Amino acid sequence: MNQDKSVSKKQPLISVIVPVYNAEKYLPKCIESIQNQTYRNLEIILVNDGSTDNSLVICYQYSEKDKRVTVITQENRGVSSARNRGLDIATGDYIGFVDSDDYIAPDMYQQLLIACLENDADISECGYYTVDESDKVISSSSLKNGIIDGKYESSKAYVLRENTTPLVWNKLYKKKIFNSIRFQSYKRGQDCWINSIIYSECKRKATLESCHYYYLIHKKSTRPFSEKQLDAISAAKDVYEFYKTRFEDLCPYAALRIMNVIVVLYRDLRETTSPDIQKEYEPILVKEFKNYYKLIKGEAYESIKFKNAHIAYFLFNINPSLYYLASKLYQKIK
Repeated sequence: MNQDKSVSKKQPLISVIVPVYNAEKYLPKCIESIQNQTYRNLEIILVNDGSTDNSLVICYQYSEKDKRVTVITQENRGVSSARNRGLDIATGDYIGFVDSDDYIAPDMYQQLLIACLENDADISECGYYTVDESDKVISSSSLKNGIIDGKYESSKAYVLRENTTPLVWNKLYKKKIFNSIRFQSYKRGQDCWINSIIYSECKRKATLESCHYYYLIHKKSTRPFSEKQLDAISAAKDVYEFYKTRFEDLCPYAALRIMNVIVVLYRDLRETTSPDIQKEYEPILVKEFKNYYKLIKGEAYESIKFKNAHIAYFLFNINPSLYYLASKLYQKIK
């Protein structure tokens, strides 16, 4: 893929949807990073999701100065609802998403659009940087240049996380792929669910190795475990049920994803809550884990056999506390 080419005379419109909730500290940088894209034919949709700070005022300030900016506002209903409102009014040929506390490189949408156009791809994706509040790069999550052909092949690569991520904000999508698809109201795991559905409709996907998105980690990003985090399990289980009707042989891989979500949530539970709360939620997590552990077979089992994940899941299935102690010891000697 030649990423240095400019976009042809045909100038497709890209609708960039930004859900906004109490982001006044970060919002100007986010909006300006979109406005200053080298690719200019953008529709910037700011969806205020019931902010109680100055975010809505900031949105209107930018819309008054740039006709490409549209502002809509709603009562607080969550990021999925806000993104859906944006999708409902988007008029672009392509759709992109940016979170209101993040920002993007000046050439992100130009590079993603070139990848789509040159390869007739339904989706293009780039890597991303994780940064702190001083813009220091904490890590880079790069991918490899590549093309995937076919709905099944795209879905398998997605569930295996082969050269892709479960995120929506480092991608560009053909708008038609959203014709009958909308975000569900999960409080966690919404990106994972919708990409599972979208990839099953993706005839071709293009991937860029370069990083163009800046994902901000806040000083207070670590939040204690809460019941709403169980939505991540619900979303992953719904993905499993979806594959049962579409690509049944991918179900064991989807089960692995459910187990991974549960193990991560269990660590959060142990590290951020009191013993009483742990006693309340640990049985729920363990029961869900055991339900899917027994479904790991065939190629999915072989993909983790004798690897760290295999050992972790084996220990968790025997005794979650034993797994937790082993994982802490592993982190110390790693």
